[in-house]
Amino acid sequence: MAFCRCFNKRIFNWKIAVSFMCLVTIYFYLYQNVNSVFGHPHLFRSLIHVMNKNSPFDRHVLSNVLKSNGDNNTLLRYLVTPSSISNHTLSNNVTSISTRLKYQAPNESTNEAKVRPGMIDDDKSNLSSSKENTTEDPVNNMLEQLIDIKNISSFEEYRTLLNLNKTLPLLTLFTTMKVMKAKFIAYNNTLKNWKKLIPFVPAPIVFSSDNYLIKQCESDGWKALPIRRIAAGGAPVLKDMYKEAMSKFSTLFYAYSNADILFDDSLLQALWFTAKTQDLSKPLLIMGIRTNVLNVMPHEVITWSAMKSTAKRRGKHFLRNAEDYFITSYSYPWNTIPDVVIGRRAYDNWLVLNARKQKHNLIDASDTVLALHQTTKAGNFEGHRHRDGNYNLRLLSRRFGKIHYGAGSTICASLKTSRQADGNITLTRRTKLMNLCFPI
Repeated sequence: MAFCRCFNKRIFNWKIAVSFMCLVTIYFYLYQNVNSVFGHPHLFRSLIHVMNKNSPFDRHVLSNVLKSNGDNNTLLRYLVTPSSISNHTLSNNVTSISTRLKYQAPNESTNEAKVRPGMIDDDKSNLSSSKENTTEDPVNNMLEQLIDIKNISSFEEYRTLLNLNKTLPLLTLFTTMKVMKAKFIAYNNTLKNWKKLIPFVPAPIVFSSDNYLIKQCESDGWKALPIRRIAAGGAPVLKDMYKEAMSKFSTLFYAYSNADILFDDSLLQALWFTAKTQDLSKPLLIMGIRTNVLNVMPHEVITWSAMKSTAKRRGKHFLRNAEDYFITSYSYPWNTIPDVVIGRRAYDNWLVLNARKQKHNLIDASDTVLALHQTTKAGNFEGHRHRDGNYNLRLLSRRFGKIHYGAGSTICASLKTSRQADGNITLTRRTKLMNLCFPI
């Protein structure tokens, strides 16, 4: 009766009808178009799926995905389209590769495996070849490929040969992730950003035992590898990840980076220059400082040009004694490195300090490689606040005694890269190091 009276009084008028239709339209638009935090599944379907099954996401977190104040509503509204911004713009199309090796990340549309140059066959452990698979020693084969790259005249020629599987990719790049509300946007940015480095990076790697995370990363073109050892409250042992990555991929360089770091083509340019000018059969370590940018949104890093602009407009260089990525040659002696773990204090400075002490080639790439750190509410010292934050300090002091960690700052590297006015990269030697860099 009450409804009838309201209807008779024309309370249920055309404005209410229009409002109702608008709400229905918005609902179906969101249902069809808004992606989940890691890519392809639709947001609402993902939320229902996660809440109905065992998932790494917390249900309370899920219920607030759309309510948070961090613009999570637009989480993937600007998901990456292929970058097309420079002479070094990369193409993800590697279908012209003549000989391919098996890769475990299955194509969702077929039963065939996705493969790229530089991947090692897990069954036969042979290197990819433009002619046929061989049983040659991987290191010797890599040295032969390295000689080839020094004879390549230009970056464009190198890309062509790489797509023909006639030379090794530049880099194997890996990291670890944990599913956290505060990192939703940052890690999703990383998934898209690192994927742009293909084929110079055969496939970005995530070390994880989280099945949901693994599935999402693999659906975005990444490869997942298991974490072999942990310590300090669950942190992976660094050298184990390098050794595992080296056993799966054949490339000129291998690098660990924190998962909230984004790279652009300056990384590829620096590695191309290094491969052309340095002897990679000798241990080499490249590192650098990061550029902090607070609350990075997807549209700010959707292309490399946008990323450069964002870093220039809002970025601030971080401390010289903090390193977030470590690029080594394939010959780097990881077997001799202690069992330091990532995400805890001191391992970064010790790696630089040890490279100096062992007289390895040590290069500071801070001035040429843009490493954009996506700073969140957690700030810039997350590892310091962990209850096992001093794990590496205790481990290293037991083995080496008193250590002067200041000597492991980026400014203590004897070699540094710089960029000339014409855009070319040069390598210079620091003639005088600061007092901070001693004793070693």
